[in-house]
Amino acid sequence: MSSVEENIEVVRRLEEVFNQGNFEILQELITPDYVLHEINQDFIGQEGLKRLVNHLRIPFPDYHQTIEKILGEGDMVVIFYTIRGTFKNELMGIPPTGKQFELNEAVLSRFENGKQAEVWVYYDTLTFYRQLGINPPDIKPI
Repeated sequence: MSSVEENIEVVRRLEEVFNQGNFEILQELITPDYVLHEINQDFIGQEGLKRLVNHLRIPFPDYHQTIEKILGEGDMVVIFYTIRGTFKNELMGIPPTGKQFELNEAVLSRFENGKQAEVWVYYDTLTFYRQLGINPPDIKPI
């Protein structure tokens, strides 16, 4: 298996973390100095990624991301996801609306020695807020 194929396999295994909250496999999939760059904040290391996943899975218990396409070259992998969920619990002080969302997300991942080291996440936040029935100015940082 090539390094690109191995990196893609790491991406597929990380779905267990996001879709099921399986944190036990993180150490074998991400580097100790891992950084995920979200739209308004960075999440650093295993604890940062756990915080982000919980931030997604608590307000959206049915949160699920589906890989639509993966492209890889060298130490970089681009993943196109469809993400879905239902707003059932409080999100940053905002009461749940019970509404569902479905978004496209693009993620650029850099790998070091077979582990995900750095990630950039892109999605349409305005569409996300509108689908949930949230007024964007009400959103506060985590």
